[in-house]
Amino acid sequence: ISSHALDQQRIAGVSLDVAIVTNVTQDHLDYHQTFDDYVRAKVQITNYLKPQGILLINADDPGCRAMAANGELPAKCQTFGIAADADYRGTIEEETLQGTRFTLHVGETSFPMFLPMPGRHNVENALAAVAAVHHQGFSLEEIATALAHCQDVPGRLQHVDCSSAATVLVDYAHTPDALGRVISTLRQLTFGRVIVVFGAGGNRDQSKRPQMGKVASQADLAIITSDNPRFEDPAEIAAHIQQGMEAGQCRVEVELDRRAAILRALEIAEEGDTVLIAGKGHEQTQIVGSRSIEFNDVAVCRSMGERQLIVSKPLQD
Repeated sequence: ISSHALDQQRIAGVSLDVAIVTNVTQDHLDYHQTFDDYVRAKVQITNYLKPQGILLINADDPGCRAMAANGELPAKCQTFGIAADADYRGTIEEETLQGTRFTLHVGETSFPMFLPMPGRHNVENALAAVAAVHHQGFSLEEIATALAHCQDVPGRLQHVDCSSAATVLVDYAHTPDALGRVISTLRQLTFGRVIVVFGAGGNRDQSKRPQMGKVASQADLAIITSDNPRFEDPAEIAAHIQQGMEAGQCRVEVELDRRAAILRALEIAEEGDTVLIAGKGHEQTQIVGSRSIEFNDVAVCRSMGERQLIVSKPLQD
């Protein structure tokens, strides 16, 4: 449920058994104008809880903690996260690009869990799901079995099989917080270089663009490209992003053609590298002006593999 939907009361008449707030970070300020207004919109989710409903918030997120500190949350509220004081707490035991092993702590009970996705942020999301279904009566044994067999969510750190020797991932990260978390995770799990392809949406919050450039500086190579430029000049958007790039931290290239930028990253990536295509994730189109053009990051990555397969196919006599 988006902050827009809450502010505009689009879910009026809906009653929730469980509501989850995963994070409260800068986004949609083109609509809400101020961060305080954005937080107030998020808090409205509590208005839709049933009398016995429960609110679950992320103990690791400063924005969620600020909400709790303001005393605007219902009495029936619990926390999840890696933080020591979380009601549903996870202790990460092992992380790889293939998944994460962690121990779940609930009260006096500890239970081993495996999540077939990398990243601390995904563990936080998993803990939210665990808490929600546990409150609906499922046992920890049932939850652990289901969690171990969950599949990639399209466009959320989605592994893409293509011809590149590197690990290729597509993720929807389009805010400074989300992009920073993903790159930080990949930085820890990658033996070679981290290469990120990203941009920022046009006619949206401009203040986050330099911040996205700053967090992207964690990568070894950042290729700035178009996201959904809408009616803005893609070159100006890229320039805004570059203002936040930290000098000397990583190599920066600008390729405004998103397809060309993705193919550039895949062509230069080597074994041991990780390529992150960020910003659009599951989206099937790119918005340019008033047009929605068919475009999907995963499909573009796979097209490179098909192209190389054709090139390498031997000539027939």
